[in-house]
Amino acid sequence: MPQPTRPLSSDGQVTEIGCPGCSGVLSQWMDGDGPHLRFVCKVGHAYTLSSLLQAKEAQLEDALWSAISLFQHVEMLDELLLKQIDENGLPIGTEGLDARLQQIRAQAALIRTMIEETVSPDLEQEGDDPRADSP
Repeated sequence: MPQPTRPLSSDGQVTEIGCPGCSGVLSQWMDGDGPHLRFVCKVGHAYTLSSLLQAKEAQLEDALWSAISLFQHVEMLDELLLKQIDENGLPIGTEGLDARLQQIRAQAALIRTMIEETVSPDLEQEGDDPRADSP
């Protein structure tokens, strides 16, 4: 995560994009020394356009893996409840649970496929400007 920097003046344009470092709102700035966009949050986390995109790509992948984990937890609990119903003769219908279990498995498989098929952009900078890829 980029280190906080001194917040800039209030000339930036507020975006609807959250800071990867603290979830605060990012403001967009034009770098005074060139055509590079910079993004800075209220506490001073700063990103170039490329570094922000990379951070958001990482957040997206983390969120999808978190969803997979939650689906697995719900699947385990669903299976446990079905087992309890079966072994203890609990007066709970299982049709809805069975249907949900199949749905959970299918949804988790779709998300896993999304993760596996994701093509990450190559954000290597061309040219000699060292500022282009550093926050």
